[in-house]
Amino acid sequence: MPKGVLYKINGITVTAPDTEAWTPFVAGESLAGLQKRSPYWELTWSLGLGDNCDLDWLAYDNMELDSLTTRAKGKLDEYETYIDAKCVVVTLRYSRGVAEEMTAKFRVDPSQIV
Repeated sequence: MPKGVLYKINGITVTAPDTEAWTPFVAGESLAGLQKRSPYWELTWSLGLGDNCDLDWLAYDNMELDSLTTRAKGKLDEYETYIDAKCVVVTLRYSRGVAEEMTAKFRVDPSQIV
């Protein structure tokens, strides 16, 4: 399958990330000193920017999303659409005035899939 076909934000196909990582979202500590985890997970997409790279993720910076289609948490060849997601931040890393990398961080409830 061509790169990028299955990555969508609000039903619109977006540039596929080079890497993606799921990490648990820690909400704090319980009274017993144990880690309290939120039902949400943080999903980080990273993309190296070339000469003709689309910056389409920037349009969703700090936005509650209707849907997010991405690789399923812990799966290499399965994609899922999540309906409880927020694009928390999209950042660009620059070198000598040229954007080299784009990173997007999402807050996702992996139990809310369609």
